[in-house]
Amino acid sequence: MRLRGVICIGLVAASAIACGLSVIGAEDGVDANEGAAECGVRDGAGSNVVDGTTRDADEPISDATAPDSSDGGIDASQANCLAACGDAGTCDAGWCVIACDGPSACANARVTCPPGIPCDVQCKGASACASGVDCAAASACNVACDGPSSCANEKVTCKGAACEVSCSGVNACASGVECDAGTCALRCTGSDTCKNGRVVCNADVCTIECGVSGKNGQNACLSSVECQAAKSCDIRCNAENTCKNGSVVAAAGDTVDITCAGKTSCQGKVYASAGDSGVRCLGDSACKDGVSCDGGRCAAHCEKSDSYLCCDAGECVPTKANCKMPLQCP
Repeated sequence: MRLRGVICIGLVAASAIACGLSVIGAEDGVDANEGAAECGVRDGAGSNVVDGTTRDADEPISDATAPDSSDGGIDASQANCLAACGDAGTCDAGWCVIACDGPSACANARVTCPPGIPCDVQCKGASACASGVDCAAASACNVACDGPSSCANEKVTCKGAACEVSCSGVNACASGVECDAGTCALRCTGSDTCKNGRVVCNADVCTIECGVSGKNGQNACLSSVECQAAKSCDIRCNAENTCKNGSVVAAAGDTVDITCAGKTSCQGKVYASAGDSGVRCLGDSACKDGVSCDGGRCAAHCEKSDSYLCCDAGECVPTKANCKMPLQCP
């Protein structure tokens, strides 16, 4: 069974977030991977921009993939599953599978995975798993909220070696997702998914995806999106109005990559801090309230939006004139 991980953490205040993040916003039909042009470098103390040769703002930083169940950190023993899963579900290749397939299936109580074994929760019916999913005690998690308004009334939480949370049904995971695992992948791809609660990721490697493109997955992740990772944060606000109302905050030891490709995406503050950060604002009116970053290096690309870049990183690389750099950050 294949697994991707998502980890979520609390909001990091602006004062605690360093610049050095990549933000992207794009209009309908804009490829979130379109490149920025030439780079410039400004040292953290000065205001002059000079030619630079380091990574462009549009260059992707990470594409995290969580380990398979056969990897060392995930106990997928069939015998252990049979002993621990019990009446909660059925065992498949050592995973405890909890299937909530019908309308309002598993809706009256929080779905809780048994401890110490990998757990696969499938919420396929309308309003299935409405009281949320608790996969915090499992060794690894795969949570799929595919039905309309599934996993909607309470948040989804997970930990373990690796965790994947997929919210593809309309209004699924509306109360948010919190993940604290080794490797995490959180995907709010349906329209109005993860819209009322925070999307919080705290892991070694973290990927957060909100929406697909255009109106496909619009209004996802309307509240704050927060990532803190030992290695890398990759946040992608792909569709219209995604990540719109709250802040987008990411801090990582190595790399941060933020892409705001949807129209009116990331209209709250965007904060980034890492050794190497990239922020791409590709959509119309994306990153409306500006980008703040620090850390070792910050590359920003403002394609359609007229946004300011407040950069206190060692190297600041704006790749479009639309990324205005004030002499003094607000």
